[in-house]
Amino acid sequence: MVVFIEPHYDDFILSAGIYSTKNPVDEVITVFKSKKNTGGSRALSKDLGKTYIELGFPNIDWKNPSVLFEPKDLLNALDPLLLKSNLILTVLGVGNPAHFFLREFIIKNYVKKTSVFFFRDFPHSYDSTKLGNLPFSQYIRDFKKVSSIGSTVEFTSKVELFKKYYPSQKSLLWFEREQFDNPVPEEVYEYTGLSKHEAIW
Repeated sequence: MVVFIEPHYDDFILSAGIYSTKNPVDEVITVFKSKKNTGGSRALSKDLGKTYIELGFPNIDWKNPSVLFEPKDLLNALDPLLLKSNLILTVLGVGNPAHFFLREFIIKNYVKKTSVFFFRDFPHSYDSTKLGNLPFSQYIRDFKKVSSIGSTVEFTSKVELFKKYYPSQKSLLWFEREQFDNPVPEEVYEYTGLSKHEAIW
């Protein structure tokens, strides 16, 4: 079973929407709750024939990135859902503190147990202001890119699906318009830092 674990309810479509049209994804799990969640991931998953689960953990805020729950509670929530999984997909964790937390959590708890692919965060990791004006390469020293997926046409189709299923997120199309106006393939990474990485959670 292939499971995509997304931090927020639009990250599956934004970071792996093209991948999911070419490869099997059986289940989508959203970790953090959102005030703007109007059921977009649930409706999208249903239409694509995927199981959808929303865990509802408190979000990690941009301005005050504190973890407002016990990580062991997240582990207890995820473990039963991943018993039959042979591949976990998630975000690379670049450009957003909640994404970074989830990345570190997955590394600590799952990369030694099963196969994991990390998808470059769209649009956050393409926005230099979200990266502190440091090059993207500074954030992925423990990762290697294994594939790039998608054409300009497929990128455009993904954005149209985003508009259809997540109308409450139309402000993102405005604030991140530069990223949405410049088609990029989806980038998939593997973690290579097993011998030296010390997760912070």
